[in-house]
Amino acid sequence: MVDQEWAVKVETDIQQIYDGFAYEGSHLEAVNCYSTMCSIKISYDSTENMDDVLGEFAMKIPWDLHSYVEVNNRAPGKPRTVFYISREGHKIPARN
Repeated sequence: MVDQEWAVKVETDIQQIYDGFAYEGSHLEAVNCYSTMCSIKISYDSTENMDDVLGEFAMKIPWDLHSYVEVNNRAPGKPRTVFYISREGHKIPARN
């Protein structure tokens, strides 16, 4: 189930946060929010660009959250990450 009101607001907020910092060499591919969490997919021109974003991006989100990051820098193509962030007051579900 998706909380449309929250999801649309937070997707817009995350897009604005990302745009406000204009991380050189990174590309916001998708932001998808549901009821209690969001996934944020970012690709990079190089692993150096990825390091800059990994060190800062989640810290710029202005609510108390839990996060998990998947890093894929070994597959063919550009390095990419997927940030999973929780809605305030929630945790990211445990991975099996």
